[in-house]
Amino acid sequence: HHLSDTAIANLAHRVSSTPKQRLHTVIKSGELTPRCYALLLTELRTRNDWVASKRTIEWATSTERTKINVRHWTTAISTCASAKRWREALRLLALASDQGHLDLSCFNAVIAACASAGRVREAMRLLERDIPAAGLRADAYSYAATFNAIGQAACRGGHM
Repeated sequence: HHLSDTAIANLAHRVSSTPKQRLHTVIKSGELTPRCYALLLTELRTRNDWVASKRTIEWATSTERTKINVRHWTTAISTCASAKRWREALRLLALASDQGHLDLSCFNAVIAACASAGRVREAMRLLERDIPAAGLRADAYSYAATFNAIGQAACRGGHM
């Protein structure tokens, strides 16, 4: 079934305020469609709530794996990127890989997270090693985000 915008906003609020171990009391298994998960993760991204986004994707993967796709993962990773949480973005990328849900958009979202934190080494590793290892080919966004990481590091006086 489809939830209204208000219902999605209320669900996002409840997910944000519920500890991980009690998430099953907020999101009932079988209750949400893939589209509802997408709307929920988008709402959490709008709120810049990387913790709830990460918690939601992890819970959904463990309980309703067939309802989660690469767009859900990209949204959760992008939320971490927006919050400059590059380590969490890398962790979600690893989980997405374990689930077989990787595409270039997931990698680009993690590169963006690394760029926002000026993490050149990690961005370069993704660009040069991890993307080709996944059988993918970097695109203009991949390179632009990596160059952004170099620029962020240079502005902070960091080492490359």
